[in-house]
Amino acid sequence: MRTGCVLAVLISGASAEISGRVAESSPHACQAEMPPGDATTLLQQRNMKVVEHAEMESSSPCVEKCKLSEWSAWTGCSSTTEAGTRTRSRTVLSPGEDTKCGCLQEAETCFPVKVQTVLSGTVKDAKTNSPIEGATVEIPSQGLQTTTGPDGDFHFAKVAVTPVGGAEVLTAKANTYADYKMDALFISEGMSELSIKMVKPTKPGEWTIVMTWEKQPVDLDSTTIFGKCLVAPDLDGATKSCTDDASKTTANLDIDNQNKMSPHTSGRFAFDKPETTTLTNVNGLTGPIVFRVDNWERISNPTQSYCEENEPKCAPIADSKAKVEVHGPDVEKTYTVGKDGVASEDGKKWFVFSIDPKSGVASPCQPGGGCE
Repeated sequence: MRTGCVLAVLISGASAEISGRVAESSPHACQAEMPPGDATTLLQQRNMKVVEHAEMESSSPCVEKCKLSEWSAWTGCSSTTEAGTRTRSRTVLSPGEDTKCGCLQEAETCFPVKVQTVLSGTVKDAKTNSPIEGATVEIPSQGLQTTTGPDGDFHFAKVAVTPVGGAEVLTAKANTYADYKMDALFISEGMSELSIKMVKPTKPGEWTIVMTWEKQPVDLDSTTIFGKCLVAPDLDGATKSCTDDASKTTANLDIDNQNKMSPHTSGRFAFDKPETTTLTNVNGLTGPIVFRVDNWERISNPTQSYCEENEPKCAPIADSKAKVEVHGPDVEKTYTVGKDGVASEDGKKWFVFSIDPKSGVASPCQPGGGCE
């Protein structure tokens, strides 16, 4: 008795992959690999194999006697960057007189197609939030480059979506500004606009800290602590500018991103404006500098009933996708809230990193590491 599995070529818009399969000699598995090829070659192979399969079916009593379930859905393609495989299976509902009931598993070669999307954003000065015209924005791996307009805006009409587990690098360059680099950009369909903040090159003893976020909670605050200084907006005992008497180190909160609506966001809260802090005259007498992110809504409205009624505003800080960029002498680092650092016990604060002025090293906060 001869049994076999049909070879087919699928070009599926839903799965965004081109596939082809070949039957193995075993009647219970079809897993032979097809060498990579273009869609035309695969279609030609399909035409030949469909005829062959029709002959198999007509001469195979197994097909008539066995009752099989419907095929399961195809698994995802094993590769997101090159040719891979995907499988499906079915079961024997009634074996009839012959227990050999043809293919119960199929495997096929799949060729993922790169899905493209639109990517837009703005490039602005981190300390003033004013647009930077003429900045060059580039995604090197995709050979994409563009220049910002008068509003600091840039636009890529066709950008490949980042494969699962992958990441892109995005850079920005502008006259008089330090080069900007985003090492872990994940591009997805319908993603929000990118907000790039650039800073001037730092001078000796100068540090610039830029905090941005994308989602709820709607109002996060930057808090910098050193010596007797507590620099933060709208926090008891804090000021937006402070000079430590012992070290003469000064911190200024250049921008306070308040919870305000923007006419350019169709009624949504605007997160374009960063919170930027500048430290000057950082020296060996300064002592440890700690930076944390506060959830202003939870701190100013601590009752449980308020948070139950305003859950998005009281959402965990880790949900905000907040990023903190640290620019210092020979230091360029980016920390992600929810990933780097540690949360306070009450969940209202996130201790991100600390600076050791003597060594000039910035390090993420660790549980019990002294940042608290």
